[in-house]
Amino acid sequence: MVIPVAVFLLGWGVKKLGPFLDTQAQEVYATPTVQPTDAATLAPIPVKGGKQVCLHNVEYGPGAKYVYVTITTTRPAGPIAVEARAQGYDAKAVQPAGAASDVPLIVKIAPAPREVGDGTLCLTNLGRHQIRFYGIHPGRGSSPTTTTVDGKAIPEQLSVTLLTSPSKSLGSRIGTIFDHVAAFRPVTGWEVWIVAILALIGAPVAIVVALVRATAQDEAPPPAD
Repeated sequence: MVIPVAVFLLGWGVKKLGPFLDTQAQEVYATPTVQPTDAATLAPIPVKGGKQVCLHNVEYGPGAKYVYVTITTTRPAGPIAVEARAQGYDAKAVQPAGAASDVPLIVKIAPAPREVGDGTLCLTNLGRHQIRFYGIHPGRGSSPTTTTVDGKAIPEQLSVTLLTSPSKSLGSRIGTIFDHVAAFRPVTGWEVWIVAILALIGAPVAIVVALVRATAQDEAPPPAD
């Protein structure tokens, strides 16, 4: 009786978790500076045609495959050149003309072959008209970065997120998540997997055992006087 009920509860749990694990979400590699969450935190950075904005002190690695930025403009933007560089690493890409205002731009770049620090990300407005990149006010970045426009430092910080994938199911990322958990504990990713599986199986078994014991106690004859 215990085993069939435990199997049923396990199957029910997997069925309920299925839609959640299929949910698509961005896989973030790093957030040198956060994205503005509301109008109060937004600090647009104007960049004229032919000019460049750069974010310094950026870390790159094999998992940094996409650059996520957002612009605001009164008309479709011209092309935007993207260059990610660090010691021994230089990746270039171009966002085609026509980008709309307040729509995130996700530009694919060649990833660095290894972890490299003290890098720079530069965005060049190749169009004729001014565009403004999303930025945040000083002190809101998640790492010590510096932003320059045409080589001159500004107080605002360019909002940049580096992605490993722009859309990936949560289920396919469980292994990566477990590896991250293991990084903060003296265990390996495989050991975290084992604990998770035991928890998944053990929970329904524990429920069934508790129900069986409760039933047995209810059916037990009362003690003799």
